[in-house]
Amino acid sequence: MEALSTLPDLDKAARYHNFIAGSLADPARTYLESLMQQMPFSYSSPWTDSIRAENTAKAIITVLAARSILVTQPARERILASTDLEELDRWLVRAATIAHVEQLFVD
Repeated sequence: MEALSTLPDLDKAARYHNFIAGSLADPARTYLESLMQQMPFSYSSPWTDSIRAENTAKAIITVLAARSILVTQPARERILASTDLEELDRWLVRAATIAHVEQLFVD
């Protein structure tokens, strides 16, 4: 991971990463995914973006649940379906302060 982040061509680094990750079998792949969630990334790929989106969506739901805000099934589905990282980041910040789940989606 550290070596990939030093490559000047970030697209190439992402391709190498995807090849390595796709070649691993469990438990090595699970370990790599866990490691990636703990490390900052200097590049992006569809795979890393999908992991970040999934984790952020789960974090939003967790924050809302911890604050005892009811997350309706349609809201849960909308949150989990989003792949827009900027949108998910906005929602995560809002989740800390809103009173009702519908306020999450107000722009």
